[in-house]
Amino acid sequence: KPLLLDESGLCRTCLRDLTILHEPACITCARPLPPFKTKAKRCNECREAGRHVDRLYAVVPFDETHRALLHEIKFQKRRWILDAYKMLIAGRLKKLGSERPDIIVPIPLDIIRRRQREFNQSEDLAKIISKELDRPIVRDAVGRKISWRAQSTLSRRERLKNAEGQFYIKQLKKIRNRSSLLVDDVD
Repeated sequence: KPLLLDESGLCRTCLRDLTILHEPACITCARPLPPFKTKAKRCNECREAGRHVDRLYAVVPFDETHRALLHEIKFQKRRWILDAYKMLIAGRLKKLGSERPDIIVPIPLDIIRRRQREFNQSEDLAKIISKELDRPIVRDAVGRKISWRAQSTLSRRERLKNAEGQFYIKQLKKIRNRSSLLVDDVD
């Protein structure tokens, strides 16, 4: 339906229906932890896997609603939908406290997908975060090889496997001795 003048991205009804992630959550994958495990910091899967991430922040679950919205943004080029996430992202970022990063680094798309989409949704998210945190974006520090399997068609486990070896540091001097917040749309 058409949006009202004071609505942005989604109407109020749809915005109210969006689910957000709550604490306690795994610090490595951001999946909710059972409420009775308040002292646990990582879920069982991440403890067993030994992930190489200091902390992961997620705003919304990758459920059917958010998957559909992300696909609208990415594949139908409806970038304005990201405006609906600004308030949710801002609320999550307020919880960072002293963990605020020095720089924001969007995860790059491979060159083929960048040409197909004409934009990188991770850069759009990084712009929102950069503005909220008043931190600079460093776009060319990380590179990506060409991926033949689209992440959007894979399960979470397959996405993790498919991403192995895909990324490399292009310009170490831009990130050396700086805490970095890597931004991607789906974990």
